[in-house]
Amino acid sequence: MKSEKAKKEIQILDPANNATGFNFEQWAQQVRPLLLASLQKRGSR
Repeated sequence: MKSEKAKKEIQILDPANNATGFNFEQWAQQVRPLLLASLQKRGSR
């Protein structure tokens, strides 16, 4: 049995509870600004 705290942490990290345990939405929010910044740098050269 997992503790209640562990269950809540898992739900927060991966609300869809997909097989990989990878939360694409959370990743996209973190990576999108980096991608936009790198594209802007490339375009302004």
